[in-house]
This record gives sequence, C-alpha cells and structure tokens, in this order.
Amino acid sequence: MSYDFKEKTYWNACPVKNYGSILYLLPKQNTGLLKGPFLDEIGLKHFEVDGKVVKTKDDATMYRQFDYSPGRMHTEFKNFICPFISFEEELTAAGGESYRLRYTLRNRAHEDKEVTLAFNFLSDRKLEKVEKDSRSTRLFYDLNKKDVKPGQGISDFSYLFEWYIENKDFQISIEYPQSETSLLSNKQILAEQEVVVSQGSRVLHKAMIKSGQTYVFDVKLNLSASLETYKPGYVGKEWSDFVEKLPVPEFKNEQEKFVYYKSWHVLFSNEVHRRGVDWVIAGLRFPSIWVWDTSPFVADAYMSFDPGLVQGMILDQLKSIKTSGMMPLHAILGYMQPEQQKDDITQIPLVAKAAWDVFKISKDLVFAKKCYESFSFNYQWFESSRKPNDNVPLWGIDDKRAPYFYGPESGMDDCPIYDNGPVYSVGINSAKFSFEGAMAAFASVLGQEDQAKDWQEKQKTTRKFMLENMWHEKDSFCYPLTYELKKVDIKTSDIYPALYVGVLDSDKIKKVARVLESEFLTRCGMTSVSMKEECFNPDVYARGSVWPFMNYMVHKGLTSAGCRELADKVLDAVIKTLVDFPGVFECFNPVEYKLGRVKDGPVCTAHMSFCAAGVICMLLER
Repeated sequence: MSYDFKEKTYWNACPVKNYGSILYLLPKQNTGLLKGPFLDEIGLKHFEVDGKVVKTKDDATMYRQFDYSPGRMHTEFKNFICPFISFEEELTAAGGESYRLRYTLRNRAHEDKEVTLAFNFLSDRKLEKVEKDSRSTRLFYDLNKKDVKPGQGISDFSYLFEWYIENKDFQISIEYPQSETSLLSNKQILAEQEVVVSQGSRVLHKAMIKSGQTYVFDVKLNLSASLETYKPGYVGKEWSDFVEKLPVPEFKNEQEKFVYYKSWHVLFSNEVHRRGVDWVIAGLRFPSIWVWDTSPFVADAYMSFDPGLVQGMILDQLKSIKTSGMMPLHAILGYMQPEQQKDDITQIPLVAKAAWDVFKISKDLVFAKKCYESFSFNYQWFESSRKPNDNVPLWGIDDKRAPYFYGPESGMDDCPIYDNGPVYSVGINSAKFSFEGAMAAFASVLGQEDQAKDWQEKQKTTRKFMLENMWHEKDSFCYPLTYELKKVDIKTSDIYPALYVGVLDSDKIKKVARVLESEFLTRCGMTSVSMKEECFNPDVYARGSVWPFMNYMVHKGLTSAGCRELADKVLDAVIKTLVDFPGVFECFNPVEYKLGRVKDGPVCTAHMSFCAAGVICMLLER
C-alpha cells in the first residue's frame, strides 16, 4: 500500500448534514461536493401521526443509535413522543453519484395510523430553476452565488469550498413515491433585515400504515455527473506546496505515513482565510478558534515549520480577551472585538505555554511583550473569578451548562469527576502550573527579573500543593479535589495534562505508567476513564472513550520519562484506529471498535483539527 500525498486533494470521508450530525460515506467521484457549505439540510424534517407532529429533528427526547460501514450509515431512533411508531433511517451510496435515503416506519399500535413525512433539501447556494412533478424534483443551483454574503454574521466557508468546485452550475434530482412538493426557503434576521439564507424543496408524503405493519419510504438523490470536485491547478498546487514545507518524521511503516498526511490534510483543509486572518477551526462545523483546541494542540503541530502562523493564532486569541480579562471559550469568525464574544466560560489555560514555546523559536520580543501584558490580565481574571478559596493556591471551575455541568470549561465535557459538582481538577491546575512557568520565562526575557522570581514562586507553590494534596502514593495516581480538599478518587484523563506539562517527575510518571497500561490502554489508545471504574462507559465522550489528542499528552509525558515502550504502544494503537476509520474523529469506543458519541446523542464530530494535530505531534516527537 502506497500513497501519493502531494496529489491527493481529499481523504476518504465526506460529511452529509442530517439531524445535526455528520454522516459518512466513502467517496466515489463527486462526493467531495458534500464536504463544503453547500448542504444546509438534507433528510427528514419531521413526521406526523394522525395529523399531529410527533417528531422534529431537534426533539431532545429522541435516542439515536448509529452504526455504519463503507458506503452506508444506519440510524435507529427510539423514545419518541408518539410511542406507536418506531423509525429508522439509512443512507447508502447507490453507485456513481447516486444515494438512497430509506426511511422505515413500524406501526406498533393496535389501530391503523396515518403518517405524513416531511422531507427537506436546502442549500445555501442560489436556486436558479426548479422542475418538479409528483414523483421528482430537479433543482438547479448556481455555485458561485450565495444567498448570504460573507461577513453577514453566519458561518462562511466559501473560500474553502471554491477549492473543490470547478463547475458554475450544479443539479440535483430527488426521486420519491407519489408526494406533494413545494419550494422552501429558510430566512433569518440579519442586520435588522429578513434575508433568505438557504433555498430548496420540501416533499410531503402521506401513507396509511396498518396495525403491526412496516412501511418503507425511499428517496433517491442523483448529483449532476459532470461536476468536478476539485481544481487540479489550484487546490492540487496548494496541497503540494503545503506538503513540501512539512517536517518528515521517520515512519516505521506505510500506515504511519498515511495517517500523518491524512491528519495534515485535515489541518490544511480547516484553514479558512477571512479578512486577512488565518483562522484554524476545530472541524468543518466549528468556525472558531477554541482555547485549548488551538493552543496547545494545533499550535504544537504547526510550530516546527510555521511559527508565524502559530503566533498569529495566539494573537487572535489574545484579541478575544474580554474587558474583564477572561479569554472566552472560542473566538467566533467575524467577531474579533472583546464585547462581541458571547461565551460566559473559558477553557483550560494552556495558551501561555504554547506562546512561550513558539517564542523560543521566533525570538520575537514584540510578540513576547504583547503576550506578557495580555496573559497577566488573563491570569488576574482567573485569580479573581476561578479561585474559590484564597487560602488554596488552586483554580476551580464555574460552568453549569446542561447537559454536562462543570465539565466543558475543563475541556473534558462530561468527565465523571464533575458528577457531584465542581472540583479543583488536576488538568486545570496543571495548566495553571504551566501558565506561571511561561509568565516567569516571559518576564525574564523582557528584563523583569523581580517579576520573574514572583512567577517562579507562584509556580513552585502550585506544584507543591498539587503533589501534597492530589498525589496518592498507594494508587500511583493524581486525583482532583473537592472544594473541601477531599480527593475525588476516580481515575480519569484529568491526569493527562499533568503528564504533558511536567507537574509529575519521571519517577511518578513511571508509577502512573503502570496504572495506565493495566487500566487505560486499549486497541484504540488510552481511554478517558479507567476501565476498572464503575462509571466507565466506552461509548460516551469523556466517560471512557478514546480521544486521539489526549493520547498526545500521555505520549509526551511517557516519552519525557523514558517510558518508550508504552509510548510506542499508545501511538501504534492510535495509528491503527485512524487507518481503519474514515476521517479523524473526536473519539472512539475501544470496546465495540466504533465511533464514540456525545452523551446519548449523535456520533462524535470528524475532521477535528485538534485531534489531527495530536496525532501529528506524536509522530514528530518520536
């Protein structure tokens, strides 16, 4: 198996937006079209039973269960408001540029039920012409015209999208059984004016499902066969030039090489240029710079060959700091002013460490001065807003957003250490430790030696308190603390940042390594919760699934302590997983060897920059 990385312009995963999730098929020819912003909505909008709407796509009572195979994604929905109708959806690549959407409904009631299905197809491109009858609709779009122009306050991916589209026009034919059809437009209020943001069609299909019977409704999508999915003279050259600049680690095998360039392609594709700023986004559905997604993970990947880009990203993060001193969870595309940042929470503060690491390469004193001033302001905000007890030199957390409560601010959304309320987490206070170390270093290079000594003392105090109160010698592990300073003795990935930033010395890391190998290591990599914990759930986010970017933190800590054998096992497991699965997903279920999920909801997101960056960093480090 060999790959021509310089010529490859997209990888083996293309998203189709449906039910707020991303479904995946392996592409044939033109499916790169579905990678851009073109599709706003496709699939079942809602259905009615006996004239009453009993299901909408945003129904929070719905339970989703996913499975997929190459060319197919199957979804089973349960727990509807109407208990009589069970519902399944299947998306299948039918060959060429055709897809089949199949909806299967089962009537479990004792009487017949009249069901109406509402099927939508919406796009953000200009709808030029429509041809329709009772069994088909043909939509003609102009790919060079958008209903909402860039800069009007919605997500804009036109720059990225134009890489993949050669044609000016696009046609899609939707075929279905006898149905009612109508044109559809989605409107929003932008700048106090109502504007059309997407256009398409709606199909209403009515059926009488007899008691105990199953009803199947098929929709066939045919894309225009003449569409080219990329411009060889443009994106091909861009990718080729990008690859030329990349550092090339020593690969043990072709699988490592494939995953390395596959991961870089995610980062390459997720760079969106807007208003002269390089924005690195955490996946195609997140037009933002997120706090720790970007720094340290994306920053660490780019640092070795494009420190200027890293400095630019960090400066953008500094621009997003509010007048209070808080760095919001993410800097939203197009909203660079602090007062426009709507987040009320922040995230684990590893940005200062990333800033110092890139300064060591760039030696840019103007950058250093800006960092020192801005991070001093940000640090004071943490001291005043995230320090529950003045006598405890640790930072807490204040994030009460459902459904997780407390977790997202730590970067580990639904981690079980937060099940009973906020804690002093090992992760956040490891970041505090690195924050103070970076500030001491910045102060020193700027000639502020007295301030540098103050920062050094703060860092020593943080580390000493953490080791004295969080480290458990018998368990060979670090545990978070309640605000009453009682250990929350659940072994989780909360310890991983401590390995990454050096809170633990080599002897302690070697002790932790034995625990990690026996309780955390799986065929996908290190889990987010020990497999021996009662709360371990390999299917769900930070309650047991494997996150590639978190494995980078483990790998770095193990490498620094000389635990090479275990570090290699971690890397090998992650590499195999990313060879076997399309895209670069957030997390994986290592027990059933499938994609992880967000709580009881959709499958996790793919094309994630920070996950791809973590894999790249592991290969570069080795």
